[in-house]
Amino acid sequence: MKASKVSISRAFKYNNKMTHEERKKRQREYNKRYYEKNYDRERLRSAKYRQNNPDAHKAATMAWRARNEDRFLKMRRDWRTANVEARRQYRKAYRQENVEAVAASERAYRQNNPDKMQALRKRRLIEQPEQNRFARSIRRAREKQAFPEWADHKIMRAIYREAARLTKETGIAHDVDHIVPLAGKNVCGLHWEGNLRIVTAAENREKSNRFLPELVEGASRA
Repeated sequence: MKASKVSISRAFKYNNKMTHEERKKRQREYNKRYYEKNYDRERLRSAKYRQNNPDAHKAATMAWRARNEDRFLKMRRDWRTANVEARRQYRKAYRQENVEAVAASERAYRQNNPDKMQALRKRRLIEQPEQNRFARSIRRAREKQAFPEWADHKIMRAIYREAARLTKETGIAHDVDHIVPLAGKNVCGLHWEGNLRIVTAAENREKSNRFLPELVEGASRA
């Protein structure tokens, strides 16, 4: 018993010499080692606590974030950078499972933030001109009831991006033209990837809204 008291006394004197920051650092190191050693048990304990105390857990989390804002933001940025594909899949799955809720949330945001939406549209117009042209083309096609549900958006976006790339690299304006015009004089086509081709803006203006059978024949042979 006497030896035990001596060891306790020495430990106390040792700890008493440590600064507050040194004690905190030592405690963090101990906590880290303990957590790594008992990882599964601690994960289970934490999950059970969150399930039984959702309000308390949320309040504690928000308080920690407020005290450690810079650290929290860095952790979130690092996690997002390391989990790009996982985040993309999660957002996709969530949107598919909550279509109405997502649409209502987006509508409410647009209505409550008109200035932000206008600034966003202006920035996208500068940074992503091909995406704006693609979106406008879909709106026009829908107005003319010429946009089929089975059209492949991914391929169509790639065509518009390629037109933008050619414009940037060559210095010559390129457009995406409809082989069969959407509202021709004698024939009307659909807005889908098989009816699109990339031409210079000058060629597109010259063709205008005319239907040229040789273009369809050429597309068939290709």
